[in-house]
Amino acid sequence: MKRIRSLSPIFLAALCVAGGGARAEQDPLEPPDLGRYLRWGPVRARPSLALTNVGYDDNVYQKTDAPAVGDYTGTLSGRADFLVLFGRRAFLTANGRLDYTAYARESSQSFWNEYASGRLTVPLRRFGVYADLAANRYKERPVDQVDARTDVREDRIGAGFLLDLGWRTDAEIGTVRTSWEYDDPDNPSIGRSLDRTETGARALVRYRALGRTRVLLEAESLDVAFESAEMGRNATLRRLLPGLDFGEGGRLSGTIQIGPGRLDPEAPETPPFSGTVGEAKVAYRLGSGTTLVAEGRRDVRFAAYQSDVYYLVRSYDLKAIHYFGRAWGIELGGARSRLDFPLTPERVDRGDRAEAGIRLRLMENSLGRRIEYVLKVTHWRIESTQEFRNQSRTVLGFGAVVGY
Repeated sequence: MKRIRSLSPIFLAALCVAGGGARAEQDPLEPPDLGRYLRWGPVRARPSLALTNVGYDDNVYQKTDAPAVGDYTGTLSGRADFLVLFGRRAFLTANGRLDYTAYARESSQSFWNEYASGRLTVPLRRFGVYADLAANRYKERPVDQVDARTDVREDRIGAGFLLDLGWRTDAEIGTVRTSWEYDDPDNPSIGRSLDRTETGARALVRYRALGRTRVLLEAESLDVAFESAEMGRNATLRRLLPGLDFGEGGRLSGTIQIGPGRLDPEAPETPPFSGTVGEAKVAYRLGSGTTLVAEGRRDVRFAAYQSDVYYLVRSYDLKAIHYFGRAWGIELGGARSRLDFPLTPERVDRGDRAEAGIRLRLMENSLGRRIEYVLKVTHWRIESTQEFRNQSRTVLGFGAVVGY
């Protein structure tokens, strides 16, 4: 807890910086601002179309036991946020995204990603109920085994209560159930290691302190049951995450949450994890043309390798975006990450990423609608104490975004 208390001056300083906003953030018992959406009959939407990484990838397979294979590639993405009103009270918010990544020569590696989620909210004056649903189908390279590319099926369902407690305070209390299924014909052990269901409860309390800024306290308690019970991976997971949400539209925006977490495996031979976990993503606008974006994460995750059970991941990301006038801009960024494996202490993986790009912004309005082009080069490198895992990857690509 000493580490958490040491962060309080940072939280207080950020709170003061963010306090000048005039508009409070969204009330969970009220639908979002209708003016931010296009109307398609009974449905309101914020659509966008993006083309990313149209260029060359010099390490398509990311394998460490074979020479690197390069290919021309590109990703086309369509996404939209939706809002549907049901009478004067209930409303549905949802979002969906569909990606297609293609390779010119290594066509067997082309794939689709599909993401869909939504929440139905039924307000009853200062009280309400909600139901959540998500269904995602995507390719994933496990962070601890990047040379695998696995088909993942992720489904989530949840429900609970929304409470307006007065004095600028609201709360959300509910249950959630999430399941993951991993399918990799080249490596069936990944499914045996990671197929699981997490069931439990979650609570979130928010207090609006100044302007857009809210003080958060989030707690969750999950029981983790793996499909391969004989592997002894079942566990309980607990997190308590105080934090700040700065809202959107101000000089400072984003969210910071950090606090104690604990993973207790059922197998007596597997040591528990106890430590600080959390994540942050904040953006600070220095002036009309410069924005700094910082991200960080510290969390415990289940490992793809059967012998490791779980690992601790730490990552830090910093990006600067500067526009010279209204149209032309540049971006520079870098990231570092580290994976530690308590059951395999001789293994430590370190990752670095560097990127640089040129932007051409043709249009952007106050509602977030924009047309923008980007040419960017990104270089990744992984160095491990187990040297056979070392590798690097560089992608030079063009991108475009049209919409919200």
